[in-house]
Amino acid sequence: MMYALAPLSLVLPKSCSKSWPRSVSTKSIIQKNKSMEINHLPEHIQYQERNINDYVLEIYVHNSLETPYELDFGFVRALLRRVQNHLLKPEITGLVLHFSGSFESLNFRQLFKQAKEKIEFKKRLFEIMDLMVGIDQIKKPIVGIFDHALLGIGYTLGLACSKLIAVGNQATVGFPEGAYAVIYGMGSVVHLKERVPLSTAFEVLTKGKIYKGSAALELNLIDSFVDNLDDALVDALNFLEQPGNGLKRQQALSDEEINGELQKLNKQANSNIPAHISCFIIFKTSPFLSKAELLTMELVQFEYILHEKQTMSIIRTMYYSMKEAAALGAKAESQVNKLTVLGAGMMGSGIAYEAAKAGIEVQLKDISDAAAEKGKSYSEKVTNKLMELGKMTPEKQQKILDLINPISHFEGLDKQDLIIEAVFEDLNLKAAVIQESLPILNPKGFFASNTTSLPIHKLAKFSADPSRFIGLHFFSPVDRMALVEVIKGADTSPETLEEALTFVHKLRKIPIVVNDGPAFFTSRIFFNYLLEGITLLLEGASVEVIDRQAKEAGFAVGPLAVLDEISLDLMVHVYDQLPKLHASQKRAYNYLKKLIAEGRHGRKSGKGFYEYSSEDRSKKPWEDKEIEKPAKPACLIMIKYRLLHVMALDSYRCLEDGILTSPKDGDLGSVLGVGYAMQTGGVFGHIDQVGLHAFVNDCLEFAKYGEQWELPKSLIELSKKDFKFYSGFDSNWNEGPSK
Repeated sequence: MMYALAPLSLVLPKSCSKSWPRSVSTKSIIQKNKSMEINHLPEHIQYQERNINDYVLEIYVHNSLETPYELDFGFVRALLRRVQNHLLKPEITGLVLHFSGSFESLNFRQLFKQAKEKIEFKKRLFEIMDLMVGIDQIKKPIVGIFDHALLGIGYTLGLACSKLIAVGNQATVGFPEGAYAVIYGMGSVVHLKERVPLSTAFEVLTKGKIYKGSAALELNLIDSFVDNLDDALVDALNFLEQPGNGLKRQQALSDEEINGELQKLNKQANSNIPAHISCFIIFKTSPFLSKAELLTMELVQFEYILHEKQTMSIIRTMYYSMKEAAALGAKAESQVNKLTVLGAGMMGSGIAYEAAKAGIEVQLKDISDAAAEKGKSYSEKVTNKLMELGKMTPEKQQKILDLINPISHFEGLDKQDLIIEAVFEDLNLKAAVIQESLPILNPKGFFASNTTSLPIHKLAKFSADPSRFIGLHFFSPVDRMALVEVIKGADTSPETLEEALTFVHKLRKIPIVVNDGPAFFTSRIFFNYLLEGITLLLEGASVEVIDRQAKEAGFAVGPLAVLDEISLDLMVHVYDQLPKLHASQKRAYNYLKKLIAEGRHGRKSGKGFYEYSSEDRSKKPWEDKEIEKPAKPACLIMIKYRLLHVMALDSYRCLEDGILTSPKDGDLGSVLGVGYAMQTGGVFGHIDQVGLHAFVNDCLEFAKYGEQWELPKSLIELSKKDFKFYSGFDSNWNEGPSK
């Protein structure tokens, strides 16, 4: 039975928004109730309690810093204990849980450090679960109020409330750690699925998006969005007066409805990522379990997620390595204000768009005005799409387009701070455009090639000053691919490297720095992926099986589907540019030339490894009847391992040869650049997950399939020492090869 609340005029002060933080000290509160003690709060965190009236209590947590406060499990446990104890009081009919300032989850290093203490960690988690279940069973309403970022664990606490109110334009919610394959098992899944469809819950939990107040309200991630604290408190008290307000909203779905929702999720989910699997398990079993059982399951799944190798690998690469790489070039301001891009094809057009978006004046050159104009139209197409999605204003679009000047000649141009050539992958053509453009380069400027495989030291010979020449390998489509492979030539100066990194930083791209060599790093290992796909096909595996196993292994696209997209002709051209081909490459090269002679060029000709419909853009795998089928089909798991291993093995060669200088760059480049399996954290993460000894044994077994499987002696030696490329989030490579 609900008690009558006092009139609002007697409850609320004249200016609630100015009534906090109050003068009551944390110490005095702790002294009043040591049984509910909250220890070790930093000075910038205030914890206070007050009775709004005789029946409603407000718990207020204030972070005075702009940076979010990391909520740890000890604080959460103590906070929930206070909430429970207050709600058990007969005179208390409801509670307001008020977060002022920004709050987020514990940082990953601390999280995994605590998780290592398995018994204590599990004990703490189950204490939190017991408290949440106990609070839920009391059946008294809690209203959550927040005015800044309420993220991760903070949002989990908000979701446990009967009503959640956002205050002001700085209020945001979300699970940023979801992008790194972590889902906190404290009710986030269980409570979110009560609010929204399973597909929405999955996206919120796993994509790492942060939602502003209005967007969160539209998706039902919060219940109210108000302008100020006064309105929030009025809203809260009105809600607390309503009968039955302690009952949670439920989405009672039938088995059929849940299966239908889960089928929709198959396109979004990655079955190789533990967090995604855990979501599916909880969604799937929810009709058969009580809420207490579901909360227990969620905690068990949380523990499973943290102890799976894939989770740490993903965080290491996609969070820590990405953060380190993004900081490169951040120390100084880029001096590139005037840029010329040579070649207005897909790559050149994409580079021009990204540069203009960063406020750089761009000359986009091609052989004719029409070709250059067509290149500029790419930026118009991209920005039109962004405007349709509400992500760009017409003014911003016009500003970008005004910065791109399509040209077919250099007459009248000012000196340029940077020239990037992005013409077809042909040494003679690139040499010609480099030499033609040299007169317009500022003496203090530098030249960059967007080559995918041609040696930088060879291209640099055609420039006026090889020390001012560098490789900037962008990835297609440039507006969606974050990575830039920065390639140092033999003569590239440290100053040029630094200027290139500041330019990449200005474009808000993620760089990896590699040294010169045939096909550098990303292209080199990618060519091995494509080679292994062709090799498997020539051994008798079908197109469908190879590409399906690649996707099941975690690759973005199968090798044969990729070859059709880039065209078989381009792969032949790449082989033509390499200094020499080993036997496996020659075999693949000859087979590709045979297909091209038969009119199979890939998607552009309507047929390649797939047959393409001109009516609905569908495709079906093609079977080459001339390839002899083996008596025993290839083992499916071995197909996955061959595709994963072949890239990882060549990555080690790149590390040994000095093309790569660290495993972290290899992992970041492989995942961001060529779509290597996300759950591995990258090529070196994959070796660690398999175990170097097992990896070497696999490669020795695969040696019968071609020269691409030849093992460096140094890798065999490292396997005898049981070497790991990483300990937790940190690289061991500096210790590795020398010991």
